[in-house]
Amino acid sequence: MSPQSPITPLVDLIVDGKDGVSIAAVREQSTVVAPPSKPSLILVPRTNHGKHDHWVRFVRMFTVDQLTVPMVQCLQGRSHGSSCQFESHGVPDCPFHEPHCSYVDPVLDQCHLMYPGKQPCTVGPYNRTHGQRLTAMYEQQDLTKGRMMLVDDDLVPYFLDLNTSPTRPDLGSMPPRLLREHTEFLAGYDRGPLMKQEVEFERLFVKNKTLKHDLTSEMLQGIQRRNDSLKGSVRLCYCRTAVLPKISEINKELGSSSVCCSYRKCEFGGFFHKRCVKKLGIDKVSRWYCTTCEKKLKMWAYKALNIPHQFEDVYKDFTDEEKGFANNLIAQMMQPGGVMDQFKLRLRELFTGEDGEDLDEDVD
Repeated sequence: MSPQSPITPLVDLIVDGKDGVSIAAVREQSTVVAPPSKPSLILVPRTNHGKHDHWVRFVRMFTVDQLTVPMVQCLQGRSHGSSCQFESHGVPDCPFHEPHCSYVDPVLDQCHLMYPGKQPCTVGPYNRTHGQRLTAMYEQQDLTKGRMMLVDDDLVPYFLDLNTSPTRPDLGSMPPRLLREHTEFLAGYDRGPLMKQEVEFERLFVKNKTLKHDLTSEMLQGIQRRNDSLKGSVRLCYCRTAVLPKISEINKELGSSSVCCSYRKCEFGGFFHKRCVKKLGIDKVSRWYCTTCEKKLKMWAYKALNIPHQFEDVYKDFTDEEKGFANNLIAQMMQPGGVMDQFKLRLRELFTGEDGEDLDEDVD
């Protein structure tokens, strides 16, 4: 006997005309197997302009109770991280942030070349990049190779005292920065950069005392004159490289790894190695200025606007030609009815939100 179909009882009941039978009871005996359905494909929208990338960056921020990215750089004194939207999107000339921090100015990082020994001698001060180039030059000389070191400017008096009495140094002359590193070292921290300089000084002091030939300041200056001077040359970059004033010689020395200061009277020659200015935001501005020229231009801008400023110490170092140029420019701008009056009027309108003709007070 062939097996009955699952729907046979239902057909028999309908044929017999038994209307009182519950169809639900019959359905419990049947087994219905539904064919598997294919999953519907979800089409991801695509764009040609690429603006969806801007939203992808902020998808995580739309999650409920999602924390925003912590501002870690606010907890650190010197952080290279940045929350600037101009910088993160590769847009130069941010109007809200400086291209670099003030502490990375190579001119402010002063150091000395020091020879520890029976008769200690120092040469300097130099900025850090200049000192590093001179150190590399002395390392190429057989007489001075491995016998000199770079010392921070505030450590020189203490090291000279340490050279005189290495077993009983005057702790009163220890710089506060070095004293703080000693305190942290006693608390279990690693040696800081100044303590490493101190250890290197003690090592060279012992080494130079055992060698027969002592070095003097005259010998060091003579080596520098013979190897770091070129007749008719000019000095370029913070490292003060000597180059003949010819485009071919400059290109030979700097090549493609150089950047130019946008001020035509730059005191560093206008040309810089990228390795010497890599921390000065050369890729964050369309017109880059070295730190010294940047201070001069800021001083002139404050001077022209007749606003108190903090760059008077730069003005006193100007040459007579630069002072004359600055004074003539300021005199032309300050003429009655000139460009300065128009600028002040517009500035007053923007500040007060009123028409300049209705205002009688001066913005000065």
